[in-house]
Amino acid sequence: MATATPPATTPDPQPADNSPTKTEKVMAIVIAILCGTIAAFIAFILTRHYQGTALMAAGAFGTSFIGTAGFTAWIEDKLHLL
Repeated sequence: MATATPPATTPDPQPADNSPTKTEKVMAIVIAILCGTIAAFIAFILTRHYQGTALMAAGAFGTSFIGTAGFTAWIEDKLHLL
């Protein structure tokens, strides 16, 4: 007896205008967040290393995260990844 084979799944088609897919957009956002997190932790560690207070370190953490994540997202937008 012959068994029916399920049809092969096809990958998501690329849009005609070559815009990024939903997966590529999500990955671009994740990359921006990770870049911001790494920069924020480096700023926090350096601030504490140079005898900064905890409040100064928290401010450096937040500022670095927002600045780096925003800059990375801006670059990705200019590269048409968002």
